[in-house]
Amino acid sequence: MSDIRWIQRLENLEKANALVQEVVINNPANTLSELEKQGLIQREENRHHRYFVALCLACQTIQ
Repeated sequence: MSDIRWIQRLENLEKANALVQEVVINNPANTLSELEKQGLIQREENRHHRYFVALCLACQTIQ
């Protein structure tokens, strides 16, 4: 079951990454409000944390 869990997390992270890239690419003039910028930063912090958790789960599965 843990094999599926880390794969699902990785797939969800790829979706989140695509969303962040879409926001950044579609907003080249940097017209985001301060609140939107803070939300984007928070999303990135959460995304990095989830990548770490997925990596840990993948390593546990391999062992």
